[in-house]
Amino acid sequence: MRSFRFCLSRVALVVAVATATSGCAAPVAEDSDGSGSALSAPPGPCGRINPGQSIDRGGAVQSCNGWFALRVNGDGSVHMFPTWAPHQVLWAIPAHPATRHLAMYGDGNLVLGDDQWRAVPKQDGTPMFVTGAFGAGSFATVTDDGNLFVQSADGVGRWRHH
Repeated sequence: MRSFRFCLSRVALVVAVATATSGCAAPVAEDSDGSGSALSAPPGPCGRINPGQSIDRGGAVQSCNGWFALRVNGDGSVHMFPTWAPHQVLWAIPAHPATRHLAMYGDGNLVLGDDQWRAVPKQDGTPMFVTGAFGAGSFATVTDDGNLFVQSADGVGRWRHH
């Protein structure tokens, strides 16, 4: 039996015919900075950022149902938004010019990082965005309801942004 999964971007509506277990890749869409970003999951399970993976500027990760995406914008801000309304930001991390990616480090810390893989600092020197280290094998997930979770290797939720 086949199911139909709908993927939305700012540019086009794509209907993907897939099996119930497959992911959904959306087409390249023009980002606010004109860089062109793909709304797609990194390798592995959909909606997931595994240790050593990152979302670079202009890139995004979609939830498994395709309804929400987490994007690192060209200005260094990070937005969670519904894919059917990309200008409707559910929550955001403010822009910082040093931001190059949102990365899941090997120690289980999700970090807004610079080009040297260091945490981007606020004016007072403290990190702009870090979740805290939850141990090797921890991963981040963009959920089907627009949240961002960090889970330890055993699947226990350790941190949530909503």
